[in-house]
Amino acid sequence: MIISKIDKAIWLSRGFIIFSFFFPGSFCGVASNQFRSDSTDSKYSGKATNVRFNHLGGSLTNYGTVEIKKNLNNQSGMATDLGPGAYIFSGTTAQSITGSVTFQNFTLNNLQGVSTTADVQINGIFTLTAGKFTLGSNNLKLGESSSIAGVQSASAMVVATGTGELRKSFPVSPSFPLAFTYPVGDASGTAEYSPVTVSFTSGTFGSGNYLGVNLQNESDPNLGAPSGDYLKRYWTLSNSNIAGSISSDITFIFTDADVTGLKSNLYCIKTSPGFTEYSGYLINNQLKGTVSSFSRFTGANQLVKTNLKLFLEGLYNPATGQMNKAKDYINGSYTDKYTGTIADLITVVLHNGGNYLTLVDSSTGVELHQDGTAVFNLPGSYKGSSFYTVVKQRNHIETVSISPVSYSTNNVSYDFSASDANAFGNNQKLLATGVYGIFTGDANQDGIVNLLDLSSVNSAVLSLLKGYIATDLNGDGVINLLDLSTVNSAVLNIVSRKTP
Repeated sequence: MIISKIDKAIWLSRGFIIFSFFFPGSFCGVASNQFRSDSTDSKYSGKATNVRFNHLGGSLTNYGTVEIKKNLNNQSGMATDLGPGAYIFSGTTAQSITGSVTFQNFTLNNLQGVSTTADVQINGIFTLTAGKFTLGSNNLKLGESSSIAGVQSASAMVVATGTGELRKSFPVSPSFPLAFTYPVGDASGTAEYSPVTVSFTSGTFGSGNYLGVNLQNESDPNLGAPSGDYLKRYWTLSNSNIAGSISSDITFIFTDADVTGLKSNLYCIKTSPGFTEYSGYLINNQLKGTVSSFSRFTGANQLVKTNLKLFLEGLYNPATGQMNKAKDYINGSYTDKYTGTIADLITVVLHNGGNYLTLVDSSTGVELHQDGTAVFNLPGSYKGSSFYTVVKQRNHIETVSISPVSYSTNNVSYDFSASDANAFGNNQKLLATGVYGIFTGDANQDGIVNLLDLSSVNSAVLSLLKGYIATDLNGDGVINLLDLSTVNSAVLNIVSRKTP
C-alpha cells in the first residue's frame, strides 16, 4: 500500500476541489473527478503542486493512507466524507482543519497539535500518538464503531475547554456494560489530562444518540464563591437521544494541581439542576458516581442536606392532614401534574443572615410532597453560616423564616408548619389545629394579593380555563368560583409578603 505524503495544504473548493501538496515518488498531474489514494497510485511519480477536480462534486476518496504535513481546508461549503482510508496529521508546526469533514481512521502525531474550525467526524480508530486536538467552539464526533488508540496524556489528548464537545455515539441496541473513556483535558497554562470514563449498565439509545463532554479549568460557578475543599475543574456532560432508565457509572480523573484544600475531603458533586452528592474521594485522583442523568460535575465538600416542612393553603386537605396533588388538564382529562407523592414544586431562596438584601442561593424545582416535606442540597461551603430561608411558589405568598436558619451541620431542618411564629411577621394561615400554611392568592407573584389577582382569577373563570396555571389557586385543574372566593378572602385580609 502506498502512503501519500502531503507536505502542503489541501483545499476543497465549491464547484471544484484543489489539492496543493508534495507527493514524493507517488503522484503528479491533474484528475478530472476523483483522487484515489490506493495501490494504483504507484504508477505515478514526481511532484504535484496542484491537483484540480473540475467537475462539480469531485472528491478526495482515500482507500489507503494519506499523511498530511500542513493544513486541510474544505471550501465546498458542505460536510465531506474523505473515504475509508487513514489520515495521519504529522506536521512540525500547528495544523488546522477548516470546514466539516469525516474521516474513517485518524492519527494525530504532531506535538504542535491540530485545531478545527468546524465539526469533525471520525468513524473508525482515533489514534492519539502525540499532540493535542483542540476543539474550540466545534465538536469532535466519534461514531458508533469508533475507538481510541495510542497512549493518552497531557501531550496527547483532546482539548475541550471551549463550547465544543467530544461526542461519542453508541449502538442503538448495545450490550451492557457499555464503556468509553473520553481523553479530554485542558491546555490553560500547564496542560493537564482529565479524562472521563462512562460505563452504562442500562438506558435506551435512539438513532443519532451521543454523550458529549467538555470541561473547564476553574472552580464550578454553580457552587458560588469557592471555599473549603474543592476542585478548580468541572466537567459538563450532555446527551441526545439517550433516555429510558439510565444508569451509568462515571469516573472523573483530576490532577493535584486542580485541588484546593484536602483532596481526601472531596465528594463527587453534580451541580445542576440542584445539587446531588455521590461517592467521596477515591485513590489515584478519582471521583466516581452512579448517575441517572447528565449535567455538570465537580469535586467539593460534602453537601448540606436541608429538610423543610411546610404546607400550601391552596392544596391543603383538612380531612387527610396532607396536601392534594396539583392537577393538570390534558386531552380532556384531569391528571396529576407530578408523579408519586409530589404535590407541587417550590423555589427555596437563601438570603444572607446579616443582610437580607444579599441573595446567596436559589434552588428551583424543589419537590414538595403531600406530607409537607421538601428536601434539597446545598454546597458544603455553606456549612457554618446562617441564612434567612425563603419559600416561593407559583401562586402562594413568598414566606420567610422568622430568623436566620443555622446551617451548622451537614443535615439541617426547619419546620414552617408548626407555628405561624416560624414565619417572619407571623405570616401564615391556620389550616387545622396546630397546622399552619403559606397563604395562597398571589397569582401574579408581585408579593401582595390585591385586585390585580382578583381580576386575573375572575377572567380565568369567565374564560372557563383549565389546567396547571397560576390562577388555579386550589390546584384542582379548573378555575372556578372556589378560586374566586379564595382570592377575594385574601384581598379582604390584605395578604402580602413580609420580609426583614
